[in-house]
Amino acid sequence: ETVVCLNVLLGASSHVSSTDERGCIKIPIPRAKRDLSNPKFLTRLVYTLVASSDLVIEFTARLLTQVLDKNSGKAKTLHKHTGVLFFIFAYQNTSAGPALMRLLQVLSAQQDPHLIRKFIPDTVASYLQSVDAEEFANVFYCITN
Repeated sequence: ETVVCLNVLLGASSHVSSTDERGCIKIPIPRAKRDLSNPKFLTRLVYTLVASSDLVIEFTARLLTQVLDKNSGKAKTLHKHTGVLFFIFAYQNTSAGPALMRLLQVLSAQQDPHLIRKFIPDTVASYLQSVDAEEFANVFYCITN
C-alpha cells in the first residue's frame, strides 16, 4: 500500500512539468511539487528511505528526485534538515541503486560541492556528474557484467 501511495504522488508530481517549452524553470513550481516540498512532508519522505522494502526505497528516491529537480532552494537545505545523503550512502542493495544515484545526481548538482566531497572523493563526484545514474550505480555497487 505504501508503494501505491508513492506511485500516486509520482503521477501527480510528474503530471505538470517544472519547465516550459523553452526549458526555462516555471515559477512558481507546480502545485504538487510545491506541496511535497513542504519541510514536514519532505522530511517524512526522506525517512521513508530507511524502509526495509527495496521497492519502497526505489519509489521514494524517484519521487524525491522529481520533487527536488529544478527546486534548488529545497535541495540545498534538505541534507541539513534530514541527513538524506547518509541514507543514500548507507543503502547497500543494488535493486534501488539507480534511483538513489539519480537522486544523488540531482542533489549534488544543487549542493555546496564541499558537502558532497565529505562523502565521496572529488574524482567520484566528477564521475557522478558525467555518467548516467545506472552506470554510476554499477560502479558504486561494484557490479560487473
